[in-house]
Amino acid sequence: MPAAPCGYATESTPTTWPSTSSKSRTRSSASACAEALERRVAALERRIARFEEGALGNAVPPVFVPPRSGAETPDEFNPFWDDAPPSMHPYGVHAFPEKVLQNRQMTTIGTPFEEQCALFGVPSRIDWARAIHVPDPPPESFPVHDVIDVSELVRQLLVQHSGAACVALQHCLKDDARAPEVVSAVRRRLIPLASDTYGRFVVHRALGREPDLAWQLQGSFAILALSPHGALVVQRVLEVAKDARFAVVHELLQTPLAQTLLHPCAAPVWQTVWALPWDTEVRAHIAVAVHAHLQSRWLAVATDEVGSVLVQDLLRNGFVSASSACVAELLDHFVECVCDQYGVWVIQHLAEHGGRDMQDRIAQLLLRHAATVCLSPFGAKAVQVILRVSDASVSVALAERLCTPVGPGAAPSARPLLVDVALTQQGLPILAQVCGAA
Repeated sequence: MPAAPCGYATESTPTTWPSTSSKSRTRSSASACAEALERRVAALERRIARFEEGALGNAVPPVFVPPRSGAETPDEFNPFWDDAPPSMHPYGVHAFPEKVLQNRQMTTIGTPFEEQCALFGVPSRIDWARAIHVPDPPPESFPVHDVIDVSELVRQLLVQHSGAACVALQHCLKDDARAPEVVSAVRRRLIPLASDTYGRFVVHRALGREPDLAWQLQGSFAILALSPHGALVVQRVLEVAKDARFAVVHELLQTPLAQTLLHPCAAPVWQTVWALPWDTEVRAHIAVAVHAHLQSRWLAVATDEVGSVLVQDLLRNGFVSASSACVAELLDHFVECVCDQYGVWVIQHLAEHGGRDMQDRIAQLLLRHAATVCLSPFGAKAVQVILRVSDASVSVALAERLCTPVGPGAAPSARPLLVDVALTQQGLPILAQVCGAA
């Protein structure tokens, strides 16, 4: 037995060398593989030639059927080869890509384009410009209102909630010739249209064209104010129909104010009412009615999300003065109001827009309850506003209060309020303002 070439025998080192017979078997198998590859290449060349002849001669190549016998044997390099007849499905479902190509009906080679489209059920001609973008017709040539009757458009708007009908009616209202016809049709269905998602747009534009249309809504203003769409119509009435303004306010005041004042939908209507330029008599009438309803309830209203905006609007438009019972009640419950996420906005409004006397009263309340207000995440916002609008004496007084121990009767060695404020996130802006003023 010959030794290993390196002189070392390992587990991977063969103990015997291949015999001559095994070498000859290896050469014979390699030559067989080479011959099979040559036959495979020749077959592929013949198939490519048939494809080219069919494409050039406008002929449909026959469907490929795997040979069962003869010179060509099943392809040993194709693991998905089968001797079964190929599927005649028009899309040629098969695993091997080449057989997928040859099993399908070859209609895409050499056949006219119209026949291919007819076979696959697709249009032969496509207007690509129209498929990519369909431009909207200009407003002056909108086709809908020239064909469909206005009453039919109103019916589609109410029954089918059609947005296209809404757009068509608005285009009709822009046309001076057809606007009276649209206003007449809207007048007969005014209340349903005013509370509809799309109808409110038509009523909105119709009121701009004919403000006297607002009198058709008399008796329904309060109901519409509680609707998310009708409230916008009532606001439009207050803006364009000056003669109907007092009728709207009178109806809102006759309705229990608890239903409308703090209602999320009616709140914008009241904001419009506060901002209108009323005469003295009407303004006094509205203020008395509101004060009578909210008496002893101002704190609950100011700490409400909608009520906080209501109180600020009343203060901004002069329906509530600094000497009114509303402000007195809020200052009596200063800590509860300023430490609330909605009530703090009312205190900030009083500090920013009130007079010098109001700012001094709020500053004194702040110094008295500095420990609670400065440590509150909401009260700290009011502290920053008060320090900004007040003079330097307030900052000095607050600095002295921060350096005193926390709690009444605390020992001089106790921890001062400054440490607690510095340890909170909302306290850092307060200390920055105090140090900057000092």
